[in-house]
Amino acid sequence: MKKFSIKWKASLAVSVYILALLLGAIFLTTVIFEQKLIQEKNNSIIDTVKSIVESYKESFVINRLDKIDEMIQKLKEIPEVKDILVLSKDGRVIGSDKWDYIGNDKKDVLKIFSNTDKILVINNTYPKTKLFYKVQINGDTLGYVVVNYDQSLIKQNVDDEIISFIIQGFTITLFVIIASFIGTFLITGIIIKPLINLKEKIFDITTKDFKHAKILDEPLKKDKNKECPKNIIENCWIVSHTPQEDLDKLGETAIKECVKCEKYQQLAKDEIEELYFSFCIMIASLKDYLNKLEEAYKEREALNCMATMGEMSAKIAHEIKNALYAIGNAATYMKQNINNEIVKEFSGVIKDEVNRLNEMTVSFLNFSKLLEPKFQLNDLNEEVKHTVKLLKDDFDYENVKLIVNLENIPKFEFDKNMIKQVLFNMLLNALDAVKEKNEKEKFVKISTYLKKDKNNKYVVLEIEDNGVGIKNEHLDKVFKPFFTTKQKGTGLGLPMVYKIIRSHNGNIYVESEYGKWTKFVVQFQV
Repeated sequence: MKKFSIKWKASLAVSVYILALLLGAIFLTTVIFEQKLIQEKNNSIIDTVKSIVESYKESFVINRLDKIDEMIQKLKEIPEVKDILVLSKDGRVIGSDKWDYIGNDKKDVLKIFSNTDKILVINNTYPKTKLFYKVQINGDTLGYVVVNYDQSLIKQNVDDEIISFIIQGFTITLFVIIASFIGTFLITGIIIKPLINLKEKIFDITTKDFKHAKILDEPLKKDKNKECPKNIIENCWIVSHTPQEDLDKLGETAIKECVKCEKYQQLAKDEIEELYFSFCIMIASLKDYLNKLEEAYKEREALNCMATMGEMSAKIAHEIKNALYAIGNAATYMKQNINNEIVKEFSGVIKDEVNRLNEMTVSFLNFSKLLEPKFQLNDLNEEVKHTVKLLKDDFDYENVKLIVNLENIPKFEFDKNMIKQVLFNMLLNALDAVKEKNEKEKFVKISTYLKKDKNNKYVVLEIEDNGVGIKNEHLDKVFKPFFTTKQKGTGLGLPMVYKIIRSHNGNIYVESEYGKWTKFVVQFQV
């Protein structure tokens, strides 16, 4: 039994249970109705004897012995009747199925009739039963009829009927068992179908990348009203045409909200479906948790890297800056005092490289500084407009269209100079990205808007371009110090942006399709 499937186990269990019930019912019915049928047979014999005797009682008045013999023959037609005596009112035998009894004196029988007015049944020695009947007209006794009949024949007839009933009952029982087994097998298969799907999904998940596992390919339920009752998401994932995508968007929110939702409880028609829905929610929550864990790990890694490099940069930069200052002065002196073209040419190269290294050293020092924003109530849209105005000539020179889409957003507290640095860095990065791509219509789009969820409000800043894009393998590295794909880049621009945004308790994300576009999204909670 342990190796059988649930369908087989349920079908066998139900069949055995029904079999036990039917056998018990047949047994109880047999016991109860056997006595009842015997009693009914006895009553039937008594009624038949009474009816025959009553129809011939006038023969006792006129003493018609031929009619009395006819009555005896009628009584003999009853299969169970064995002996018959007909007595006159003085106790003399005037009729019998045995001729040698006729004329005998049976006055002792009259004593028995003294105990009854009309009819008496005595079971003297089973299976023999005596039936005494007093023949009367208007209260006057005309004679007596004594009939012996065999109870064993009655029981045999009843047993034959019961055996026939049992055979029919077993036939019906067999049919019911087969029908119940097939019905239970089919119905159980329908009922446990969600469990089978659940098992397959679990096996499927274990063989694939869990983070990208897709367990919902089609709507779980059909419903014209696809709206989420709690307005957490546009469509309820249970009836949505894209259930996996919508459920993944909810993430761990589904555990807190969906299980308490009335629509969820209405759509889950039983405990098995509710279990399947809960499993889907659990998987989405785990995926959400793993994504957040990975993001937290990357953020911690980036911050640790920034802290380590910051300390190292601060120590090295000071030493390099002093050396560069001496080298730069020496190159200037050589260029001004040695009248040699080659010396002047190389002195100029040395001076240029010293200046470049000095700028990099300043960047290192700035990056290594502990950021302490000076929060004041400011308008982000105003800072965007000001930055765009300063960079307009650069965009026009490169023939790049700068699109500005600023929605009405609330003021919030931020460090104006730091955010201006973020805007400059990200817009110039976008400009470099579109310059590298040979595109007729080059554009950079900067947008702001207000985003709301159930509990919070966010001011969102987006900077999008149709430049060269970022390769997938580089997306998780763009905010790491010293990572750059530019020939002359330091790899500190975006890490500095990340550092500033995090110091404002904000978040920054990047989306890109290599060769087509890139979008940076910054969120500030307000």
